[in-house]
Amino acid sequence: MHAIFESYITDALAHRKPRTQRNCRTVLMRFDEWLADKGIEAAAAMRDEIRSYLADLVAAYKPATVSRHMIYVRAAYNDAVEKGDVAKNPTVGVTRLLPPIERAEPRVYAAKELGAIVNEVTRELTEDELRSFVGNPGCSINGDAETLRRRHAQDRVMIYLLALTGCRVAELLGLRMEKPEVAGKTSYVDWESRQLSVFGKGDKRRYVPVHPILMSLLESWREERPEHVFVIESSWRRQMSPQSWQTHVKGILKRAGVRNASHPSHSFRKTLCTSLTRCNVRRDVIDGIFGWSASDIGSKYYTGRSPEDAHAGIALAYSDMGRVFPEQPHLEAVEAHAALDGELLAEVERLRLENENLQLKLKVASLEAVA
Repeated sequence: MHAIFESYITDALAHRKPRTQRNCRTVLMRFDEWLADKGIEAAAAMRDEIRSYLADLVAAYKPATVSRHMIYVRAAYNDAVEKGDVAKNPTVGVTRLLPPIERAEPRVYAAKELGAIVNEVTRELTEDELRSFVGNPGCSINGDAETLRRRHAQDRVMIYLLALTGCRVAELLGLRMEKPEVAGKTSYVDWESRQLSVFGKGDKRRYVPVHPILMSLLESWREERPEHVFVIESSWRRQMSPQSWQTHVKGILKRAGVRNASHPSHSFRKTLCTSLTRCNVRRDVIDGIFGWSASDIGSKYYTGRSPEDAHAGIALAYSDMGRVFPEQPHLEAVEAHAALDGELLAEVERLRLENENLQLKLKVASLEAVA
């Protein structure tokens, strides 16, 4: 590979992740081979030649892949210009010819789809079904039944975390069972306050209320897996990679019969937000749960949002969809109460009433402000 490309990887990408370095090296090696086939010196490449390379990429790859290739090539030439190895960056102006990238948005799962997903991870599976898992990495014929059942149980925790917290995948990957001695930039379960302490996007820490249903599941998971450092772990007892996480979730959705989910994990976040909005949870409470900036001045300075408000709000999740989770009580159906755990029902009912009380207080405060 040409010296200017090698220099860029060695110097400019020294602080980047090994995976990023490997991806960049693969792209630049491919570009260097293309230049060699054309008899072009990398330091003397012209804009027309870069356009020709771009045309070849467009014919062979998807727009997102083409864009990523050109980002690395352009960055390598920028680095060479700064070091004085190249007089001018030949990629300038060429990127305007890149094809548009059609970005699919996360979608809202319908009640029927969400119910099918939850049913898939909560029902008892036979050994034959467990061995036939296509979506779970490592679930081959050589895996013993108990190991496969443990992975299936972890799938349930994954789906409940996604559906009942609205956290991003990056925030859940490093979620620890216990608070470390030095928290730093780690995320963990705060058992005493029934919250997730999440270090998320923008290097900001926020506290996500844990739904009573999820709290019960996490406590059981903690007792069954005392050796776990992370709530969700890989087969090697390490933090799960983003690729493995998405593979697991896609496999679950596939088995549940849910199609056309371009952002399967992030769609849970959008679905939860939609449900809380339909249940008339306060806007500032939703902003706090999802880690967004306040949507207005009143929410930022005057509503006085508290952890109790967040717990009251999250308790209403999916109450607009009927009974999605098997542990979920029918607040409207009195006859169903007898079959439910009394403590869980009382907790959900208390939080629901607290949220209604907060809604009323907010309306009164608004009327007083207008007066």
